[in-house]
Amino acid sequence: RVAGGRPPGRPPNSATTGLDRARVLEVALRHVDTYGVESLGIRKLAAELGVAPNSLYSYVDGKDDLVDGVVDLVLSSMEVPSPIGTSWTERCLEICRWFRGQLLKHPNIVLAPAFRRTFPFGFLPLNYALGEIVSDAGYEDRELVETMMVVFYHTIGFVTLEVARSAHGMPTKPDTFVLKRAAQALEESDMAETRELPAHVRTLDMDALFDLSLTALLDGLVARHGNPSGGKS
Repeated sequence: RVAGGRPPGRPPNSATTGLDRARVLEVALRHVDTYGVESLGIRKLAAELGVAPNSLYSYVDGKDDLVDGVVDLVLSSMEVPSPIGTSWTERCLEICRWFRGQLLKHPNIVLAPAFRRTFPFGFLPLNYALGEIVSDAGYEDRELVETMMVVFYHTIGFVTLEVARSAHGMPTKPDTFVLKRAAQALEESDMAETRELPAHVRTLDMDALFDLSLTALLDGLVARHGNPSGGKS
């Protein structure tokens, strides 16, 4: 042991450095929210914290561990609310609206590969809440799991595409290859009819579109499976 130092492998005293893993991840999340995951690095984070880069390795193993920790911080901070809707479909809609809102607070996290690696176990509290709602409605066994997962996958998929669309925007001049593929797939009359569609896409109300799509999905599930007897409405 070096005089005045610390044993190898032991984190520095947080009382003297003002740091711990929670603080490191908190600042890292703020950086990711502002600049994106690609911008996050040990040196940049150390500069924001006002410490030497090497000191951060007492709390994280490197950038991959840092990003994994930030994703875990986002997911672990979500406390699933108790929905108050009068029907099971309304309660599902409430939970999914809430979940979408939580993810949209951290869009850069949604696009990170580390976020995708959390499937499905990073979302157990949400899936448990959805499972309770569907079970209370009277669904059982395979129909319960199918209904719960269809709703979950729809929500995750919608938010992922929504965030990607927001990040990259709608192209004002689509790629030539894409246009050629579209022209081959559509008749000339169809092309004329769809020429104005991109303008409508750019002005979509995403909140309303989410409600519309999820409500249609839930209505379809009810039409397919019915409202099982013995369950709550």
